[in-house]
Amino acid sequence: MPKKKNNFEQDIKRLSEIVEEVENSDTPLDTAIALYKEGIELAAKCGTVLKQYEDEIHVLQKDAELTLAPFGDES
Repeated sequence: MPKKKNNFEQDIKRLSEIVEEVENSDTPLDTAIALYKEGIELAAKCGTVLKQYEDEIHVLQKDAELTLAPFGDES
């Protein structure tokens, strides 16, 4: 069975859990390194998703500006 992909919110939650666990001084070094690696991968994935959303918002804003632009001076 293929592994289910997490959505953005799940990835952010997992990233927060990783930070908390890595900051715990009782976490063994090998576990902390593995968590750090997972965290870096999640941060990159979330950054990519955010960039895609940002690009989409810019397109929507440009479309809205074209739609709402005045046709000329009506004085």
